[in-house]
Amino acid sequence: MQTATQARVMHRGDLIPDGLYDLGLGKLDPNWVWLSLERDRVVGVLTAAPCHGVIIVLRVKMDPNAPRTALRRLLRTCFHDAKQRGFDGYMTWFAEDSEDERILMTIARNSGGLVIHKVGTAVASWFPPEGTV
Repeated sequence: MQTATQARVMHRGDLIPDGLYDLGLGKLDPNWVWLSLERDRVVGVLTAAPCHGVIIVLRVKMDPNAPRTALRRLLRTCFHDAKQRGFDGYMTWFAEDSEDERILMTIARNSGGLVIHKVGTAVASWFPPEGTV
């Protein structure tokens, strides 16, 4: 039985609790989803994707009752794994009101990264039927 906060890549068959997954994507590639576990219970989820030598962190969502160390371990594990896979860094967009995601801005600043404040609109869609674009 697990007693301390752990983080690992998702395994096939792992279930993400309601409230921790809100991307609305139909299929998750478990190779690009990291879970934070506290006593065998999922308390955090980081969803990412590879893109031209970096990973895009799509979403970080933590259970509000998870210890703050759980978020730190989740990020460290994701970054370590991505480096082992040959990626050089990360990029992300995040909701200004998301404490869980804003930490990525602080990490970027502390490591000499680029932070661009620009208002934009995120768009996601299924591919349109052939011939309609």
